[in-house]
Amino acid sequence: MKKNLLIFSLVFFCFSVHFIQAQDQPTGQELLNKMLQSIKKVNTLTYTLKAWERLDNGSKTQYNEMLTHFQKQPLRIYVKNFSPPNEGVEVLYKENELDGKALVNAKKWLPNLKLDPYGSQLRKDQHHTIFNTGFEYLGGIVTKALNRAAKEAKSPDEINQVFVYDGDVTWNGISCYKIVLYDPTFTYEDYVVKPGDNLNTLADRRGINAYLVIDKNDNVKWFDSFPEGEQVKLPTSYAKKTILYLDKSNMLPIVQIMHDEKGQFEKYEFHDLKVNPQFAPDQFSEDYSAYGF
Repeated sequence: MKKNLLIFSLVFFCFSVHFIQAQDQPTGQELLNKMLQSIKKVNTLTYTLKAWERLDNGSKTQYNEMLTHFQKQPLRIYVKNFSPPNEGVEVLYKENELDGKALVNAKKWLPNLKLDPYGSQLRKDQHHTIFNTGFEYLGGIVTKALNRAAKEAKSPDEINQVFVYDGDVTWNGISCYKIVLYDPTFTYEDYVVKPGDNLNTLADRRGINAYLVIDKNDNVKWFDSFPEGEQVKLPTSYAKKTILYLDKSNMLPIVQIMHDEKGQFEKYEFHDLKVNPQFAPDQFSEDYSAYGF
């Protein structure tokens, strides 16, 4: 009898430990909310971004590697590209200066240029503008996804099926939470382009990927081409599936992988990330000694 009681006690103890561990396991939604809180605390960043982006209807993947210095308030951005054909090109943007233009050291025996950050020259073979650097852009997309799920989901269980904590991973020697965001309703809907519509602002407002609009519509040639009065197809959300690795030490999404119905269309890795570093007083000046303007 005592032997049976001992076995029962051990089984009950093991079950209890397992149950407590299961109860303590965070949900994807909880981890994403912690990520959003961490993003709000960021004012400065420095990192090397490695980016893979699908282009030309999937016929090519563009790889870019860029050193980035970022300051949120006031907005200051410095980018240096390490990848051909733009190896060595530097971009410096300072809010409320140069009439909203970015200063560009284009190399190739050219003088410094002042270019529109939204223009085709600075956006060539890239999904995003320099304004999407850092983590706030992704934070906005995730916020829209969480709000939509809260509005449309019929139960907490449905939300947990959309925002999934998929265990822990070690990436580049960093311990991370792996979060997978699924959108089972991802599709494309018809939209008639209204007078004054701008693809960039429309995509930001809806939390969708502007590149997917170009990829899906033959009558949308580039980000600055949005045919007024014509019908286009817009994705209903940013991606069908998004994979994020959240660095446990700072809860920031240092790996971001996005899929549509065709497969992966974006991947971003943040290397040598420093959060809220103290920049030199002239860090965002074209005369800064480490820059080549």
